[in-house]
Parts: sequence; structure tokens; C-alpha cells
Amino acid sequence: MPEDRKKQIRILFDAGLAALTIQIVTSYLSKSDPLLVWEDYKSILTFIFFVALALEISLRYRRWRQAHRA
Repeated sequence: MPEDRKKQIRILFDAGLAALTIQIVTSYLSKSDPLLVWEDYKSILTFIFFVALALEISLRYRRWRQAHRA
């Protein structure tokens, strides 16, 4: 199912952009240094990791369910 993988990659990309945008806007609104520090990158990567984990679990469950229906 390569189509599912393409969807996963697209969702991960969108989630990463959303997390980065939120970090930049939050940094700007709090009047702190606009350049992101390591902690900001770490929180973005953690968010992307958990989105990827949730997508992988969902995909494997769907495949398992389809295999057991047949």
C-alpha cells in the first residue's frame, strides 16, 4: 500500500510545518529571541515523532484488520 505511505509522509510534513510555525509565532509573541533554540527543535521533533508513531500504529492496525476480515 504505497498510497498509505505517501499519505503518512504528507501528514508528517504538514505536522512538522505546523509545529515549526507554532514555535516561531509563540517565540515572536513572547518577545523572545526569534531564532529557535535547541529546546524548540527538540519539542518539534518530539511532536513529529509522536505523529509518526500514531500514524504507523493506525496503518498497521488497518492492515491487520483487513487481513483478518478476508
